[in-house]
Amino acid sequence: MDPVCRSISRARLRITREDPHLSIICLNNGSRNRKTEAKSRPYTDKSVASLLDTLIAHPDVIKSLLVGGNHLTDESGIKIAKFISLSKTILSVNISSNKMSETTWFAITAALHVNTSLKYLKMKKNPVKSDRFVDSLLFGLMHLSPHNHTRIHIDFYPNIYHSESRYSRIARTAEKYTSPTMLDMMLTLHPFADTISPCRH
Repeated sequence: MDPVCRSISRARLRITREDPHLSIICLNNGSRNRKTEAKSRPYTDKSVASLLDTLIAHPDVIKSLLVGGNHLTDESGIKIAKFISLSKTILSVNISSNKMSETTWFAITAALHVNTSLKYLKMKKNPVKSDRFVDSLLFGLMHLSPHNHTRIHIDFYPNIYHSESRYSRIARTAEKYTSPTMLDMMLTLHPFADTISPCRH
């Protein structure tokens, strides 16, 4: 059976059955149809909601979740963060080129403090306004969970330019600090709490 699934309905069915052959869910937008050369229609929060709920209910089935280039917002971003925090099998996540804000960045960073399996995370080209905001979250991850950040290749910055140099600089700075205290954790995890919209239930 094909390890890659490109259909939401089929993916839900295979995840619910915990299909051992299923490895990758690929809903990346932008690939062209070989016959029509037309781009596929972008997915929205509504269209992927049931799939993300299924992943949260069965977090240890897939290894890669690829949803780049769609119209997903923080509604989906928060669910993806919850899935990451629960999963022990996920290795790769691509949520680049969507419509996710600082709320998703904060949720994803919190999930990375818990997750121990993720190896690659791509989040570029989302409408996050400040690279300094991303700097703070990355520093928090590197300082509070150094073993977690060193095992993950993160494309975290909304702007593709100079992201590697910023990442390296923050990593070097974080390495100079000793083990974090409880005060460090509080100050690092919540510096932008007033800028993040509350999650709606």
